[in-house]
Amino acid sequence: MATTSNFKEWVDFVELENYEEIYCIYRSVSDIDEWGAFKCTEKKTSKGSMYFLKCDYCDDTLMLASEKAREYFLKYIESTYVKSDMDIEGWYYFNREMEKND
Repeated sequence: MATTSNFKEWVDFVELENYEEIYCIYRSVSDIDEWGAFKCTEKKTSKGSMYFLKCDYCDDTLMLASEKAREYFLKYIESTYVKSDMDIEGWYYFNREMEKND
C-alpha cells in the first residue's frame, strides 16, 4: 500500500464510473467522512491538517497535504465530472431523478 499526493492519477486509477461514485468521493472529502466506497480522514499536524482518502477497491491512499489541497481536489472533481452549470448537489439529484423509472 502506497501513499500518493498525485490526485489526478489516483482518481484515474479509481475509475469513477457513475454519478453515485462521483458524489460519494466528493462528499467523503468535503465532509471528512465515509461515503460509499470512500473514506476520508484528517490528521492534524503542527503545520495544519492533512487528509487521507481511501477507496475500498484501491490499495493506494491519496494524501491531500493541506486544506488548500483538499479544496483544490473538490474543485477538480466538480469541474471534471459535473458537466453542467449545477453544483455537485444539484447535479447529483438531477441524475438521480433522471434514473428513476416512473
